[in-house]
Amino acid sequence: MKLLILKFAPFWGFIFILSSSSLQAGWRDTLSPESFKLEIDVEASPTKQPIYREEYGVFIPIDDPTTQYQAKEIADRYGSTLLIPHISLLQGRFEGNQIEAVADALRKLAEETVPFIIKLKSEVVEDKSGNSFWEVDPASGSWGLLNEINKKLCALVPHPVGILKQVYDSNTSAEEDRLIEKYGRDFNVPESNNLHITVAYGVQSEEVNAIINKNLADKNWISKALRISYGRIDLVGNVYTIEESYPFTGLVAHLDES
Repeated sequence: MKLLILKFAPFWGFIFILSSSSLQAGWRDTLSPESFKLEIDVEASPTKQPIYREEYGVFIPIDDPTTQYQAKEIADRYGSTLLIPHISLLQGRFEGNQIEAVADALRKLAEETVPFIIKLKSEVVEDKSGNSFWEVDPASGSWGLLNEINKKLCALVPHPVGILKQVYDSNTSAEEDRLIEKYGRDFNVPESNNLHITVAYGVQSEEVNAIINKNLADKNWISKALRISYGRIDLVGNVYTIEESYPFTGLVAHLDES
C-alpha cells in the first residue's frame, strides 16, 4: 500500500493520506459502457430487447403445456415477448470457453437430480422494475429444491462471473454491490434468490395485476422439472435460445416436493 506523507508545520506532526491509486476500486470502476458489445439491436432482436455478446442464463424450462401456454398468453396480452418460459437459476457474461465450465456443472447437477414438480403461486407480483413475476410457491418443496440447485451452481461455477449489461445499468444498494463483488450479480445467489417466471416486462399496475390474478386464481399451477438448460439472454434476462439441455437422471427421489 502506498502512503503520501505530508508535513505542514512542526507542531502538526505528520498527516498520512492514502494515495488514490491504493484505494480498492469498486466493481463499477472496472467497467465502462464500452465493456459491453451490442450483438443484436432492438429492431432485429427476437425479444424486442437489445442483445449483448456472451450473456447467458441457466434455467429450468417450463415444459408443462398448460402452464407454458398461460405464461405466454399473459406476455402476449401485455406487449411482452416470451419465447421460452423458464425459471432462472444463474445469469452472467461468459467469455471464450468459460461457458464450458457452466456446461460441466450442469452435467454434474443433472446426473444427481431426480425430476420434480414445481408448484407456482396463483398470482403474480410486481418487482422493482415494474415486471410481473409469477413466483414459485415458497411453501412448496420445489422452492427448497430450486434453491439447493442454485447453491450447487454457485459452488460449481467459478465466481464472480462476468457482469451483465443489465447489472451495470441498474441502481444498486450497498448490499447489492457486495453481492455483485462476490458473484458478479445481486440475484440468483443464495443470499438473494427470488424464484419466478417473468411473464410481462415493465407493465405492472394494480389493474394489470387484478386481471392476471383473476385468471390464475383457484387453479393448481405446476410444471415438472425434467431438465436444466443454458441459453442466450437479452438485456432484461429474457431467454431466446436453448443452447444445451441436460435431463435429470438422478436415482434418489426427493421428499416433499409438492
